[in-house]
Amino acid sequence: MASRRSVTMSAPEDPSSDIPQQVRDALPIAIQVAAEGLRQERETFDQRKRQDQIWFVLRVVMGSIAAFLLPAIAIVSFYIVLADGYSVRLKLIFAAAVVGDLLGVLIAVWKVVLPPGAVSAGLAPVTELPDLPSATEP
Repeated sequence: MASRRSVTMSAPEDPSSDIPQQVRDALPIAIQVAAEGLRQERETFDQRKRQDQIWFVLRVVMGSIAAFLLPAIAIVSFYIVLADGYSVRLKLIFAAAVVGDLLGVLIAVWKVVLPPGAVSAGLAPVTELPDLPSATEP
């Protein structure tokens, strides 16, 4: 007759028993701190998103106005400069004013509508991922 071995089934070991009591007590607080940090990061991202939308509208409006304003200024200035009914002194003053206006509009469009780095700087995640242990670490 074959001998029978008795196999006793023991209850699985509680994984939290390896964790010190101080760590177990601090865990709910750490979870709340992490949840609050995530909430604040979400609000920060939403605020940046709203501001980005407002700046986009401003850039489109400024670009559209400049697209109509620059040709209008050029047409009026060419008409006055080339017309015979104005004195030479008035034409020189007007030509200088028009050049200043054109430069002002171009600089405003360049600084507000197309600032350097505005295209590449966009929305990005604000949440930093924690350092996770790698599979090779003990």
